[in-house]
Amino acid sequence: MSFANENDVRKEGFLDDFQEVSSERIRKSLAKAHFEILSGTILTDEIEAASGAIRAEALLALSHLFHSLAITSALYADELRAGGARLDGGARMRNLLKLAQELNDEAWGLLRPYLKTSAPAGLSLVEGEES
Repeated sequence: MSFANENDVRKEGFLDDFQEVSSERIRKSLAKAHFEILSGTILTDEIEAASGAIRAEALLALSHLFHSLAITSALYADELRAGGARLDGGARMRNLLKLAQELNDEAWGLLRPYLKTSAPAGLSLVEGEES
């Protein structure tokens, strides 16, 4: 079960328009974010996550959501004209990818205290004789 929920993601991303961004799409992004957090950190489903971890998961879910929206934009990258305004589909895609990366970086920054760490590959501890 995810640390964050759909409402956390919607609040972080100001996603009040439920028709534009479906609950299903948010749930899939949240599931992906949760899997990545469990894989890359010491956090588990058995603990109660701190507020920073909950926010990080919401940001990571938003990152996945915006990445998904960017891919959709790339498929339909035509220029849109409405009422004298012009929206370049390619620019929208680039902006969504940039935003997705910024959210990803911020999320993993918040998760830094929980990251799994290991000794560098070149070092090993062995029992030896005292000099």
